[in-house]
Amino acid sequence: MSEGGQGLEGLTEALAQLLDVIGSPMGSQDDLRQAIQRVDELASRLTPAEPAELRHFLERRSYSKALDFLRANAPQEPVG
Repeated sequence: MSEGGQGLEGLTEALAQLLDVIGSPMGSQDDLRQAIQRVDELASRLTPAEPAELRHFLERRSYSKALDFLRANAPQEPVG
């Protein structure tokens, strides 16, 4: 699922944006709908090779848990 930034990094970004909209008093229903659609679109592209735990969180719409999982399991960039 790595189509030009649309892989797990894209899903991580989309989840972060969704949670920002949810937490924002200025977020509109349209913003929320668009953010959810984006997450759903990216989640639908997950392959069976992706972690089952991640798919579980997304299926249950546990967006904060999915984001925490992605951040905890993101590849670390070498320092230096």
